[in-house]
Amino acid sequence: MIIGDGGKNFGFYICPNGFPLHRYSSILISKEPRPQENATEKDLENWIKFSFLTEQVIFFNPVGAGASRPERFHAQVVDPEVLYLEGKVTQHPIINESIVKKIPVTNGICELINYPAQALIFSGRDAATEVSKLIKKIEEAKMPYNIIVRDREIYVVARCRGREISHCIGKKIGGNEINGI
Repeated sequence: MIIGDGGKNFGFYICPNGFPLHRYSSILISKEPRPQENATEKDLENWIKFSFLTEQVIFFNPVGAGASRPERFHAQVVDPEVLYLEGKVTQHPIINESIVKKIPVTNGICELINYPAQALIFSGRDAATEVSKLIKKIEEAKMPYNIIVRDREIYVVARCRGREISHCIGKKIGGNEINGI
């Protein structure tokens, strides 16, 4: 079921998430059929616009890092404030400023510290371009990662190979592993 198409310049259909891990979640499915591959610069630009306009968070699982449907390119849309875990509300660690801190690395790039996984945050006009370059290098190194787009920031989060299976449900669920759940 398609909720919306985001307009002719938006490359995704907005659909309800048939298997949501969080309440009120939806999914962005590519209008152009393609496999779950690395996100392009245009994908990242679309996700930034969508996140900014809807005040929702985009969560991307590439193949090898929890992708649930590798045959169709998609990203999850989740509540930006809280996670719902086993019926309980849990504050998303990425926004809990009493725990995590952003440390500037260079212009437009910060490192997130005290977070359960290594994360870099890209912001500014060139964020999509710089993340696109980084993704290519990560893919060449065959390392698992996730992308979180929150408002005008793009988080690139390293996956922990030792924690790839969720202890709660026995499956690969990137959103839970990278949050330390």
